[in-house]
Amino acid sequence: MNKPLLLLFILGLTFNACSSQTEKSQDTDDRAAIVTSQVIDQSTWESKISESETPQIIDVRTPEEHSEGHLDNALNIDFYSPEFKSLVSELDKDRPVFVYCRSGGRSAKACDIMEEEGFQTLFDLKGGYLAWK
Repeated sequence: MNKPLLLLFILGLTFNACSSQTEKSQDTDDRAAIVTSQVIDQSTWESKISESETPQIIDVRTPEEHSEGHLDNALNIDFYSPEFKSLVSELDKDRPVFVYCRSGGRSAKACDIMEEEGFQTLFDLKGGYLAWK
């Protein structure tokens, strides 16, 4: 391969990589301006729920875990269910959503998915149900 053609190829790859990174940064910045996702402690959780006129409380644990105890008014949507994404997308994206699991891992992943689905305000209970008890 001759040098000018190789140089042109390398410049093309560099330009494409920079262009893709810029577009991704803009998308992320736009989403960050819209979405509010916070990991909050129990005290703040209780306060935010009482301040909200229409909170949506989502327990992303399994049905078995949910049946062993759950927070008042919590809707159980199993994070491991193949229908998880479609079930959460039926919720109101403009109302605050309070998400919890057993200890915080699944709820963080659930919030990531919900952000991608366009939810505006998400609260993740720090430490999950174990911290609540």
